[in-house]
Amino acid sequence: MTYQTLNVKNDLSHFPVPFFDPRDNRTNTLPMVFAGAPDVGLQQASAIVASWFGSRSGWRGQNFPVLYNQLPDRNAIVFATNDKRPDFLRDHPAVKAPVIEMINHPQNPYVKLLVVFGRDDKDLLQAAKGIAQGNILFRGESVVVNEVKPLLRVSRTMRRTGCVPIVRSPLVN
Repeated sequence: MTYQTLNVKNDLSHFPVPFFDPRDNRTNTLPMVFAGAPDVGLQQASAIVASWFGSRSGWRGQNFPVLYNQLPDRNAIVFATNDKRPDFLRDHPAVKAPVIEMINHPQNPYVKLLVVFGRDDKDLLQAAKGIAQGNILFRGESVVVNEVKPLLRVSRTMRRTGCVPIVRSPLVN
């Protein structure tokens, strides 16, 4: 079987394609790009995104090589804030909210970069949670992640005891 690379439009409506294709049974390699050594906030955001992609990969396996201020040679995820961004994004306009954007690789039109962008680490974390929870509508080249609702509200009882309270229904004996 032969493969041919196709130039894909920057459209998030097909997400997670081209970064992960569920029809491909090979191990997925998805580089993660940072401006420099990531701080705790960047590490949390990238761990959330990596976990989400890893859960999709299942038995295939998933590799996440890390690049610092380098252009990848394949589709990749880039984590950037207005103040900490790789050099190849230095001309990208500053963002005013958490944003997920698909852009062309600056040197190869067949390679796409998924940029998780924010004003700061808090925005990156919000964008990463938006990807993981899947409650944002991906469409167009970019999407703003305005709000990410918590998956579970933790009650005071749960915080104090670590146990989930059982509520008996009057309909069940």
